[in-house]
Amino acid sequence: MSHLALTYGNVERWEEAEALSMQITETKLASINNLASTFCGQGRWMEAEELLVLVMKTVQRDSWPRTSRYLTSIESLTSTYWYQRRWKEAGALFLQVTEIRNRVFGEDHPDTVRSMNDLVRAYSIQMRCKEAEEL
Repeated sequence: MSHLALTYGNVERWEEAEALSMQITETKLASINNLASTFCGQGRWMEAEELLVLVMKTVQRDSWPRTSRYLTSIESLTSTYWYQRRWKEAGALFLQVTEIRNRVFGEDHPDTVRSMNDLVRAYSIQMRCKEAEEL
């Protein structure tokens, strides 16, 4: 597929080259996410974290911060932090997901509410009771 995308570019079929390249990138990111999920299932948190950070950086670099792939990557990375008891880092990511979902879907959307609930749990574990209560 990547050779075909290059061929499209070589003959100045830019739109087709871009579309195919985007499809390749999405497939690659999905595969990396799946491997990270497998590592999580095995309790291999550090290896999962490494892959998920790579996915997040790629997604951010390519300006896809509002896509479901980005949110999925953040949530997966949050899980790795959570299971390692890295509450502060997990909380920061829960906050980021909640803010994005609130902007994109609104505060009453079920996904936003679920993210807020996750953030409340993170605040509670960190003994940040006032912030948890406000949410």
